[in-house]
Order: sequence, then C-alpha cells, then structure tokens
Amino acid sequence: DECIQCHVFAGGMALSFNTRQLNRELEIEGEMVNFIKYLGDIGILDTKIETPEILPRYSSAGDTSYSIDHQARSYLAVNCSYCHSPSGGLEANPFDVRPNRALDFTGLIDGAVNFDYEDPLVNLVTRGSHDLSALWLNMTGTSTLERMPPLATFERDLEGEELIKRWINEYLPDYLSFDEWRAQHFVDPNAAE
Repeated sequence: DECIQCHVFAGGMALSFNTRQLNRELEIEGEMVNFIKYLGDIGILDTKIETPEILPRYSSAGDTSYSIDHQARSYLAVNCSYCHSPSGGLEANPFDVRPNRALDFTGLIDGAVNFDYEDPLVNLVTRGSHDLSALWLNMTGTSTLERMPPLATFERDLEGEELIKRWINEYLPDYLSFDEWRAQHFVDPNAAE
C-alpha cells in the first residue's frame, strides 16, 4: 500500500528510470561512463545514445556546474513531483513541480497553503524567507504537518533541506514572474511593444 502511494502512473511507476535521472556519469568496471549512453551501448535501450550531453538531466545538490535554481528544481522534480503534479494522487495538491513546468506555472511562488500554519504569512514558497515557506517547513518537520515525504524514510535529507533553503533565500528574492517583469519594464504592460 505504501509503495503505490508514490509509484503512481503520473510519476512513471518506476520513478527514477527516465532520461533526466539516468543521464549522469557513473563508474562502471573502473571507467567513468555516461550511464544512459552505456545502457544504449549494451542493448538495454533500443537506441544507441551518441550525444547524451544534449539530453536533459537532473543535477545533484551541490553540483556547482549547475545553477542553484537547476539544482533545486532537480531536487523537487526527483523527490516531490510524483505526488505534486496533476494525477499525482493527492487530493490537496496545490503545486506542480514536474521538470518541464516553468517556475511561474508550478504554483509554488507565493502560492496559498491548504493547511493552517502558526504564522498567517506562510506561503508555499515565500521569496527570501525559508521560515515562511511551507515547502521548507514541511521538509524539515518544523510545521504542524507530517514531515515530507510522509513515508518511506524517517531520515531527514539535510543536504536537500539546505539546498531548498538557499534557493528560497538566495535565488528567489530576485526572481520575477513574467507578469512582474513586464510591469517593471513597461509603463503599460498591455502595450504592443
């Protein structure tokens, strides 16, 4: 019963067997290889992958060859999107963190929460304030809800928590939605130019 709460159709059933997750360097038989290319070379995939660098991939927390935004969005896609997406199996599902969603369309930024928090200023993500962001509060177990994820582990992901905290506090204060950017750069946001 617990397995099928996460291994849902919307998440692809086998949660990590996808291009973005497999497109990474691994040591196999003492040699560093791109794993998705390797799977193609040994016939697991029906196509050889000659240029994996042009395919999408997730980054790990702390992988400084990627932006903090890419790291955080990768983390959320891998750890949260199987439930927090359309058809993810949650009745109270206020956001969508699939990797193909633009940040404006995830519902995270200043998104309303579905539960009562001690502070009425709590949003799903409050730019520049991790302690007013339900996303971070739920990851750390400091909210009135269960800690996320609610099953499969009793261990906190301290590296993931720090990544999301940095994303909220360091990257998101300067983030503008398209509508905010347009209003900032154009006197009349509905003008043709």
